[in-house]
Amino acid sequence: MNLALYMPTKHVSRYALLGAMGAELAEAFMRAGATLNPAGNVEARAGMYLFLNFPDTYDNFAAWSGIAAGRVPPRCALVQFFVDHPFALNAPFMDRVAQLPHFRLLLPCPDDAHLLRLRWPTLKHLPCRHGVSRAALCDAPTLEASHAGPPRAGARDLGLLVAGSIHDPHELARLKAPIPPALHAAADEMVRFMLEYPLASFGQAFELCTPGGVYASSQWQYLQTLWRYVTAALNRERRVRLVSAMQGIPTTVIGTAAWREFCTGTIRYEGEAAYDALPAWFARAKVSLAWGPTQFVHGYSERLLLALAGGCAAVADDRAAVRRDFGECTARFDAANTESARDAVSRLLADEARRITLAARGRAEVERAHLWDHRLEVFVAALNDAMRSTHAQAA
Repeated sequence: MNLALYMPTKHVSRYALLGAMGAELAEAFMRAGATLNPAGNVEARAGMYLFLNFPDTYDNFAAWSGIAAGRVPPRCALVQFFVDHPFALNAPFMDRVAQLPHFRLLLPCPDDAHLLRLRWPTLKHLPCRHGVSRAALCDAPTLEASHAGPPRAGARDLGLLVAGSIHDPHELARLKAPIPPALHAAADEMVRFMLEYPLASFGQAFELCTPGGVYASSQWQYLQTLWRYVTAALNRERRVRLVSAMQGIPTTVIGTAAWREFCTGTIRYEGEAAYDALPAWFARAKVSLAWGPTQFVHGYSERLLLALAGGCAAVADDRAAVRRDFGECTARFDAANTESARDAVSRLLADEARRITLAARGRAEVERAHLWDHRLEVFVAALNDAMRSTHAQAA
């Protein structure tokens, strides 16, 4: 791969996720032959300016990417990998970059992505599933032994592992405050609707639960404001219900401090963990409740991939994308029925042979098709498309 790859060296995000994920992507590119942040004149090669989520300021971004100079190199792409829902995008930033002919947006989120071209008609975006680093893979030869038999050195010492964040009530109140009081009941109705129908996207819940005839000067901002609160409130309610249903099962929870009040009895809170520490946690667990991201309901996040790579038997909510990609590698539950989740976890903890089978299949499938190395083709497709656009514009 004769590619000059430019990536920021510092990221700021919860659990240092973006920094770790960016480093993993850069390593995959370099294994394929790309050169990271080269100095000097590299115009003879294709160049990709790749960044995750948001830059700190537009001016710094413009200087870093070269667009401040006002010239778009003919063999160059500006690629944003945005690991969230479209309503989490920074609209003023997108207003500017969506006009650039060499800009491409990649998202692992399939929900409501069709709205992007309505908001930014010139924007070009592509789907790109999550991936994980090869370093996240547990040791295959010892996987079976790690699940088998009584506790001992080298054995998995955690029964069920749950990883994820929830907001506390004060944070939810802050997110709800910008919503007009007349719409508070509608926002809470959206939460109740999505609890009952877990495969309904935010866009579907909005259409069914909000009153007609309500117009905003900025419909996108209106949707964003609702999305931030509804997603956070739904996330807390659903996850607390699921974890509480595990009482009686040895359960370890890692995530935000808002979990602490719910971790009693057999449910133990172990604090927060940086993203790059998660593989070690999953390598200790027999089973993982690898729930999908609340902010999008038709895909999956890196949590499921890390659980499978770490050799856990993964219990995932029953989504079409999970069935498609990991149908033979996971046990699944109905996200509207906490007892179905408890039942799936209990069965795997009691059935060592089944647990080992799922764990081995899952690890093998991640190694086969879900490492960052397997996602590079999407980034290269974005690069090639951007170069065709700038070439056509120059001609």
